Amino acid sequence: MTDSTASQNFAYEVACAAVELLGDQVSAMPGPGPATARLRTNGIYFTITPDKEEGVLRIRNVDPSYTPDDTRLLPSGPTAVIAQHIHDIIGEIL
Repeated sequence: MTDSTASQNFAYEVACAAVELLGDQVSAMPGPGPATARLRTNGIYFTITPDKEEGVLRIRNVDPSYTPDDTRLLPSGPTAVIAQHIHDIIGEIL
């Protein structure tokens, strides 16, 4: 993924804002798809993806016991509000 693609990736923008709130124990990276992002903490990966049918961003984990499948983040809210929601979700397992 190029830097210009990453700068147009709202999911990655939100992931980076979440890292600001969560601190050094979490890292963000663009991908795996062009409009998606990943967060990693303590060996646990979260993927943030757009759900075009629902019109929201969705955060999910490979292990659904950490993050419910129906957790949704509203893309119409400011990045900081969505990042705070991610902070609350991930903060529960840190």
